[in-house]
Amino acid sequence: ERKPGAVRIEDLLLGTKLACVAITDDEPDTLAKVGKMNPWHIKTLSMICGSVEEAHKPLTHILETHFGLTVDKLINLTGWSGGHPIDTQGCKFLFFERNKFISGLFY
Repeated sequence: ERKPGAVRIEDLLLGTKLACVAITDDEPDTLAKVGKMNPWHIKTLSMICGSVEEAHKPLTHILETHFGLTVDKLINLTGWSGGHPIDTQGCKFLFFERNKFISGLFY
């Protein structure tokens, strides 16, 4: 029996996987560039996606194929605001489950 507010292991695993996937984007060769600094990112995404080739695909493909999430908008803000550097990436996604629409944002 599920209690209200209870955290399931599936939720924790999904959150961990999405956090790992968040290091890539839809730009060409992002994972290859990040992998030079930390090869474990390539290994981790390969485990999540099933192969090295699949891990190097665009973020929108990975989210759709492996998580069932349709990306509505990619967010990439880099620059300066009020004298402070800004570097934020993320995406707004859409998810349909049993005729129910869910929208989310992660960055």
